[in-house]
Amino acid sequence: MTDFTALIAKLEAWSRETATFHGDQQLSDELLIAAGWRCEPEPAFEGGVRWYVKMGIAQYSTGERSRPHPLFNVADAIALVPHDATLQILRFKSGVRADILTPRYMVRGTIDDPREMAVAICRAVAQALAAQELVNSTVKAAGA
Repeated sequence: MTDFTALIAKLEAWSRETATFHGDQQLSDELLIAAGWRCEPEPAFEGGVRWYVKMGIAQYSTGERSRPHPLFNVADAIALVPHDATLQILRFKSGVRADILTPRYMVRGTIDDPREMAVAICRAVAQALAAQELVNSTVKAAGA
């Protein structure tokens, strides 16, 4: 189970000034895993591991170097938005705001640097995944 509080705190603490490629890839990997990706050792595959994600009825896999990097790639960040959600992005001179809306919740990710749209989306995705887990656990508890 993902510790969404810690993941959200790491994303909130991220800044271009403190960014490091290795640390940012690790944070991106944590977000990928929270969004349903999994990483499995496979010595014969590029980098010794293979990344998997289920997309609809198909399963997609990629190598270590080709996996998504949502902190730095807007398309990769958008791909993590839950399928039943609407994404709204507002860009201002002072920053970026990403809102994710579903019939059950609305969450927001912001950043004060207008160049960092992907990070704002990642922050909103982490909030959405946490909200979805809360909704699922509440529904499950009510049915038990």
